[in-house]
Amino acid sequence: MKQNKLHVGNIPKHTYIHTQGRLTSRAAVWTVRELPRWLRSRDGGWWALCFFPFELQGSVEAGLSGLVRQLLRLTFFDPAYCNLTTGIWLPNKHGGRTQYTGRFSCVVQDEEAHKNLWSVKGASGFKACICCRNVVRTPRYRLEGSVYVKHLQDALPSDFALHTPDTFAHMVDELKRAKPLLAPGQFAQKEINYGVNYEPQSILYDPLLSQWLNPVKHTYWDWMHNLVASGGACQVEVNAYCVKLEAEPYCIDLGSLDIFQQSIKWPNGSLPATFFQDRIRRGGWCLKAWAGETIFAVHALVKFAELVLVPSGVLLEETRCLSLISKVLDMLSTPACAVNNVRDLEATLTEHHRLIKQLYGADYVKPKLHYSHHIPGNIENVGDVLSCFSAERKHKFAKSVGQHSSGEHWEYNVMKRQVLDVLSRFDGELKSEWLAGRVVHDNASACLIQQAHGITHIGSAQSSTKMVTEIGELRQNMYILVSTPGGHRLGKICNFVGGRPMLSKEELHCVVWVPLLPSPGGLWAPSALEKCCSATREVVQAIAVARYHDGVKPILPQLPGLNLI
Repeated sequence: MKQNKLHVGNIPKHTYIHTQGRLTSRAAVWTVRELPRWLRSRDGGWWALCFFPFELQGSVEAGLSGLVRQLLRLTFFDPAYCNLTTGIWLPNKHGGRTQYTGRFSCVVQDEEAHKNLWSVKGASGFKACICCRNVVRTPRYRLEGSVYVKHLQDALPSDFALHTPDTFAHMVDELKRAKPLLAPGQFAQKEINYGVNYEPQSILYDPLLSQWLNPVKHTYWDWMHNLVASGGACQVEVNAYCVKLEAEPYCIDLGSLDIFQQSIKWPNGSLPATFFQDRIRRGGWCLKAWAGETIFAVHALVKFAELVLVPSGVLLEETRCLSLISKVLDMLSTPACAVNNVRDLEATLTEHHRLIKQLYGADYVKPKLHYSHHIPGNIENVGDVLSCFSAERKHKFAKSVGQHSSGEHWEYNVMKRQVLDVLSRFDGELKSEWLAGRVVHDNASACLIQQAHGITHIGSAQSSTKMVTEIGELRQNMYILVSTPGGHRLGKICNFVGGRPMLSKEELHCVVWVPLLPSPGGLWAPSALEKCCSATREVVQAIAVARYHDGVKPILPQLPGLNLI
């Protein structure tokens, strides 16, 4: 199948699509793969395709797939406009014009949206995974003696027989051929066996879109939804771990765990004071928490176990299992690390799966844990780590606007406000870093910029207690991990300085920080020596610390190649 590519020079361009539903509205947003990762992590890096009331989905044939089919045809394939086929002509640096065409890279969304978009049976079906040919979800007695077919709870990546675009297209063609030939009951069974629904108005059966979009090639499993949100694997495991902690023979009160997590200074956000006491569900499968809270909970539990439980010999294997998923979260939260260590990520997910099944039972291996095994392959195919974190923030804006708009112009009003909001962000968010908060003139700090960037002449300088960087927002008194020639060092931020070199319009910035030094008792305390560095080149990430009277204990990310000095 021939695909068009969008080019700047020889660099291919791809389009990401994200769709997500809410009780009142749905949204489709998109971005371009070759945009810098830091821009795609911000609100201005994703753009709206449409907003529509949730109820509209039920009134259209083929539901979400039928709506998105019409949306894509109108937006990217309408012959009356510049589309992916004809492309657009833009001026180039040589004084001529260059034709830009494009192709779709992937669709990133939660499992339910994948199910509805691709017209498949989904997690509750016999064929629960659209990527695997031999993985099923059915009573185990039906698989006795089978070597090829694997139960979803048992299947590891080495067992997968993966679909290809051709094998999946063959199933779709078979359903089209069999529809007029089979009795309704026989045809329904064929749909179950394939895990695919016959919906002629969906994307799968559209003669044009099926050449551009394929579930096997373009499904990107979102790690946010599959691991830390909406009943994800981490929520299931944290709940099971804490239930074991409370039960005999350990009988450890979750109040002590809450006291510990309140001593932790997180880079951004915090957990409620009684999080573990209130959110653990003794009679349920998973805790109730937002995605960010779940990440905090995993890291807090691992550190608590390291300091309190492991020295006492309590839940050693369960803690090792939790540490593995904590490592997965650390790698996925640092995209460059995950891209460069895909095989390590895959091996960690596989070992975690084995331990979950061994320690808690096969029933704790949910479909979302299976889907997470496909994330390393997605990273290899697309070349980057994607998630719904940035796109989800679009829904917050749409809901806030939608609450004050109604009637037949609801979609128009929300879309108009969304476009204006994105345009208002361009001036700021198109820069990789800038001083934020209260910025003051501080010419005495020009020497720090010279030291950090090797520049000899700096004009007027400014300083601030807050800075937006490629890795997110950094603030005064944050704890950071800094890459130095000899290895990685821990530090605490003092402030930020910015200024322009002479005869230059480019503004340079640096982070002023003090190194943390180890002290008795395994604690770390700030030194008196100030250093400066570039946030872009040297600050790896902000880290959490557990605070004590005489210092802090860092909660270090489990990243390959991390060499702390």
